[in-house]
Amino acid sequence: MTLGLLTLVMLSWANPSQAITCAEVRELTKVYFKMHFTYHSFDDELSKRTLDNFIKAWDPGKVYFLKADVDNFKKKYSTKLDDMLSKANCKAIDDVVNTYSKRYADRQLLIKKLIGSKWDFKKDEYMEIDRKKMKYAKTTEEIAERWRKRIKFQALQLKMTVGDVKEIRSKLKKRYSLATKRHNELTSDDVYAVFLNAFSASLDPHSEYYNPEQLEDFRIQTRLSLEGIGAVLRSEDGFTTIQSLVPGGAAWNSGKIKVDDKII
Repeated sequence: MTLGLLTLVMLSWANPSQAITCAEVRELTKVYFKMHFTYHSFDDELSKRTLDNFIKAWDPGKVYFLKADVDNFKKKYSTKLDDMLSKANCKAIDDVVNTYSKRYADRQLLIKKLIGSKWDFKKDEYMEIDRKKMKYAKTTEEIAERWRKRIKFQALQLKMTVGDVKEIRSKLKKRYSLATKRHNELTSDDVYAVFLNAFSASLDPHSEYYNPEQLEDFRIQTRLSLEGIGAVLRSEDGFTTIQSLVPGGAAWNSGKIKVDDKII
């Protein structure tokens, strides 16, 4: 099985004009099994791995979910996810995402407070960055301490290039404001795409799922060009911007697109 072949099959099956449904997620998993060399059915072991991957996809840094959240997910869905999906029941997916959204909102309130706090850069502190060694926090206080160090570290990184504390705070606010905007724009298609990627990764490390929009984003990022309108792009500070226009192209002729415009 190859990544390219499987991805193309997923995309040819999905209808880009309408939101994907839970029943269609079930059918897409069946397509994987029809094509996969090793796995041909959704069993308890794949259910466990898929759930683990799905949880990690939302909180890879272990700074949102509490240990109790993760324990609850595993207790309810670890060996039942396969059976639920066979009946087009996506309650497990909804439960994980809804809990994440609640925790995300809570953390944003904390982040705003931490960005406005005073940082002591002369104090020796250590932050664990190896996610494999980290465990999920048992309390909100433990989560808050992780975020305190995280924000302080990011501020210290900015201090090396920016210097001014006021500007550092401004940049951090913009960074997290943009992240919140992206979170609030998540659709059911995005959520199901994350799940299908978690599922495909449980089969092997070389399979992925791209919905039509994600595939187009991937193509733009790898080519850094929008051939159809005659524009060359570049990535800068998390944004994709116009680097140059092709004379005579659609973008050039429109007069509405200029160099350094951001693609939002």
